[in-house]
Amino acid sequence: MSEGGSIIPVELREIDHDYLFNVVLKRQAIAIDKKIIPPSEMIWGGIGIGKSTTIERFAKWWLEHLKNKGIDLKGIARYRESEQYGRSGYLSLADIRLSQYLAVDFRGIPDKDLKKIHKEEEPMPITRWNVMDLVAVEEDSYGIMFFDELNLGAEEAQKAALEIILDRRVGGVKIPDTWVIIAAGNTTWHTGGTSEFLIIQLMDRLGHYYLRPPTADEWIRYNMQYEIPHPIVTAFVKEHAGRGVMYDVDPNALYLRKSTPRSLSMLAKKLNMTEWAGIEQGSKEFEKVLVYEAQSTIGAHWADILKDFYNAIMKEKIDLDAIWNDPRSARIPEQLGSLWYVTTGMISRFNETYEKNPKEAIKRMLLYADRLADLGSGRYEGGKFVIKSTAHREVGTVVFQHIAPKIFSSEESAPLEGLTKLDSEVLALMTKVCNKYEWALPPDVREFLKEIETEKQETIMPERKRRRRVTV
Repeated sequence: MSEGGSIIPVELREIDHDYLFNVVLKRQAIAIDKKIIPPSEMIWGGIGIGKSTTIERFAKWWLEHLKNKGIDLKGIARYRESEQYGRSGYLSLADIRLSQYLAVDFRGIPDKDLKKIHKEEEPMPITRWNVMDLVAVEEDSYGIMFFDELNLGAEEAQKAALEIILDRRVGGVKIPDTWVIIAAGNTTWHTGGTSEFLIIQLMDRLGHYYLRPPTADEWIRYNMQYEIPHPIVTAFVKEHAGRGVMYDVDPNALYLRKSTPRSLSMLAKKLNMTEWAGIEQGSKEFEKVLVYEAQSTIGAHWADILKDFYNAIMKEKIDLDAIWNDPRSARIPEQLGSLWYVTTGMISRFNETYEKNPKEAIKRMLLYADRLADLGSGRYEGGKFVIKSTAHREVGTVVFQHIAPKIFSSEESAPLEGLTKLDSEVLALMTKVCNKYEWALPPDVREFLKEIETEKQETIMPERKRRRRVTV
């Protein structure tokens, strides 16, 4: 069993989502930059672990990558959702569930045309094929064809898709060399009942990667950045990370166990929607909603555990608003579950405030991260060096990595564009916190901080020299 919770034959090695994104997918785009046709790949993994999500993330990255190379693209056009699909001014994205297609869908519907074989002959009917809209794309377009559930497709449908996946053509239409083709499917050891059948031509010519479910830390980072996090769910995932919560599926009893990264994200979204509707945490109505919604998304087994966890959090009487309004001195809990609960709530408030007042939002989160660093640092107590709390240090790192892009990126659409817009108080606080989390920063940011510190020292030293008393 991997850290993420999947079960896999010992002779197979799993990849994580970072490897899938940064190596398997990104190199496809780099190959196209060099006018090399990238090979098609196959991603295996359990249901709901983020295969489709990673493809979506790659599409957004590739769009920005192409724009940076001077290719004028207006956005992402999705298959059967946008009329711009297949056009050269857009990055096209097709998510094809092969289990829903027949062979005729790919080969097209036959039609007749009149054509002379020899000049002297009368025109005779010739069969032509009306190709499907999936492959009716412009020659100079960029795009991604993602064949999901490839192994669930009927044998004839797989054979029809084979021509696209391997030969980049169907009938008389050729897929441009500037398109990425990726396939995915579910394995029997993840689901207990999904067919792994692929026709031999696909099995032999595709590269096969086995994707493990994300760890709790990976899920939390992604959920906070791209989804709608909820403090209860985030804290619950972190607390029960080692007990299988990230991936626990019983195909024969889904009402009991169907906890996956996707279902946990769905639960977080539902609980947020509940609060938006006016049902507040701590109320009897919210507890009832929590149990019903948890059962509907992650199964009765985990719903019961979540209910007990929620009640334990509520007993601590944590005031998120008080911590947000006074991050310097308000009480911060010691328990890991409660700490993640607070942190998710703080990040939610940061995102809301940042749209209206970026400086204030950054200042409060820097104060919070600074406090966590102090609580998580080593110190001497009773003559002995004691690590106060590794949990606070770990959570502080996640907090800091969440807000760092807002500070350092010059491409933010918000009023802040980099450090030059920070006032002296926030800049000093930022430098202080960055030094405490230096190991968690990207290399370019570390170099930038060294430059700031050097400039600061060069400013201070002449002042000290002027103040030095010279005696004879």
